[in-house]
Amino acid sequence: MRKSHLFFAAAMLALGAASLGAQAARPDLPPNRVRLVRPANHAPEPYYHQNRVMLRHIEINAVGAGMQISGDVYTDFECDAAPAALKLPSGQIMGLKVDVQLYSLPLVLKRNARGVVESPRIEVRNFGRPVEGQSAQVRVDRVQDGFGLAAFSLPAMSKPLAPGIYQLAVSVVFQTQEAQQREQIKWCSNFWGEEDEGEDPITNTRVTHRVLGDKAKHDYYFKEVLEVLRKVDSVALIYMADTLGRAGPILRSPFLANDRTPATYMIWDDLMRIVGDIEDLEAQYPMIDKDLADFEANEARIEARLKDLQRRNPRATRADVIKLERDAAKAAKKRVDDLILMSGGKATKDESRARATCIAARGVVLEQIKQFQEWLTLRYWQLVDGYLLYAGWHPVNKPGYNAYNAVVTKDNRKDADDRQAKLDALRKLPNGEEEAKRKRAEAWKFFPADVQKVAFGYLDTANEKADFDSRNFTKKVGQDIVLDLDKWSAYRTKWRESFTKATDPIFNDIDTSVQYANQVWPEMLAEARAAREEAICNAYAWEFHTRTQGQKEPVTVITEEWKALGQSDPSLVPILDKSKVAPGSIWTRFSGRLSTIKDTLSMPDFISAYRRGIEAGAQTLPGTRPVPR
Repeated sequence: MRKSHLFFAAAMLALGAASLGAQAARPDLPPNRVRLVRPANHAPEPYYHQNRVMLRHIEINAVGAGMQISGDVYTDFECDAAPAALKLPSGQIMGLKVDVQLYSLPLVLKRNARGVVESPRIEVRNFGRPVEGQSAQVRVDRVQDGFGLAAFSLPAMSKPLAPGIYQLAVSVVFQTQEAQQREQIKWCSNFWGEEDEGEDPITNTRVTHRVLGDKAKHDYYFKEVLEVLRKVDSVALIYMADTLGRAGPILRSPFLANDRTPATYMIWDDLMRIVGDIEDLEAQYPMIDKDLADFEANEARIEARLKDLQRRNPRATRADVIKLERDAAKAAKKRVDDLILMSGGKATKDESRARATCIAARGVVLEQIKQFQEWLTLRYWQLVDGYLLYAGWHPVNKPGYNAYNAVVTKDNRKDADDRQAKLDALRKLPNGEEEAKRKRAEAWKFFPADVQKVAFGYLDTANEKADFDSRNFTKKVGQDIVLDLDKWSAYRTKWRESFTKATDPIFNDIDTSVQYANQVWPEMLAEARAAREEAICNAYAWEFHTRTQGQKEPVTVITEEWKALGQSDPSLVPILDKSKVAPGSIWTRFSGRLSTIKDTLSMPDFISAYRRGIEAGAQTLPGTRPVPR
């Protein structure tokens, strides 16, 4: 059973740190806001598709460890002009199919110069990515307030939605309706308007022709509705913070929130959209008055207008100019009046109060979403600049290059000698090693501790140990140096195990579908997974490159060996298929994926904020996981 519509809570009357002391109720979409009222002087259209389907009474309820979204939909297709011979039911059309779908928007929120999260511009027609399993189709089965009504409940989710912004869309698709309903839509008199042919050049009056009653026009525009307009829909935005709680999702609407327990979600539905449009229109009244007052106080403007008027009417006076300007202001207000009337009249106090509450809650919820996104961004940063590079790419690329170079130069000692010579030279300097590590620590001080740890682990090994020396992976055969396949295979097997073990915990974090009902930034997760695979491909690409280019082995020999390798371990097949190239090609793909992640997630902005936090000695740095309250 649904909760009561009367949610009582603190009304946040300003953006930011608004007081939540006063109680407020969330009004539902009233009937007078649904069907548009069209003044006599409105611009004609062949058909009026606005507000034909509208969301109302949306609820998000906890269901065990997950949640469920439900609500109602108004439809406005009143069949009242059908010829009697068609024997069509009159009144609001029953049985209309209404499609319901939840979409996730892959947005990366941004902060302004003051650190406040900006409300993103959202194109409501760009629905985003469908949330898997969150769709339904319902039928209009009753009349309420003079409109068709359909109740919907999306399938219950076993986990809560991940923090982010969602669009709940309901659609009436004309072609998918049954034959009777399609025919009824054709005979809704309020749906059909007038074809506008422009102004008559002789009479200067607008020429229009009614669509309903003209069979040719009616058939033409009905075909356009079916094939071009295709559907009518309504969209509500859902702003969802991190609701993950031990006993189930913590769901708190703006009307049940206060300073200590902030809202964890906010719904911006048709009513909020309409009230916002009305309040924007109402804000034009004082602007019109101010423009008039400014004009009347500006003698230069009045005189200029008077001279222009006197060219046409020499008897014109200053009073005539003032009257014309006042009449223009009055006409402007009348146009605003008509637009407000179209949406059902001025906003009520309850509607304005509810909208103010939702605006304030949106800022609160956006901050929570951004904190979660920053935590994810930190994890991606740790992957991109830490584990994927220094636990993945370099520990293979370094020995792979050394081995290839040893094969080409027929010398598998020089790289070790060069490394040792550099180390010996450093050790001869006063505090040489300590100073080098101090400089390195200074250069890396603005990176997360675990990134430093994995990077320093690689650098220490590469500079001070023999692990990557070519002699570990090559052998002498006659006068040649060749790749020792057994040793190289053993190394990369051990490395791959440690690499995946080190990165799995981070992938478990950025794969939000583990804890939530959907994936945040799925394209970036795919890029990160692909980058990890590219690092693994590099281990095989160095073998392929060394054997084909360094040792001049036929490609077919390696292909046959790898075919057998893939048969013994099928998980290697896609890796082997992509590894028959030079390591430089793998690097291009690998580094391109890292750049895509950085650019898409605005990682430079996050890194800059992280650095500023360290410089300021902040106790909590960006990327700290927010805890639901």
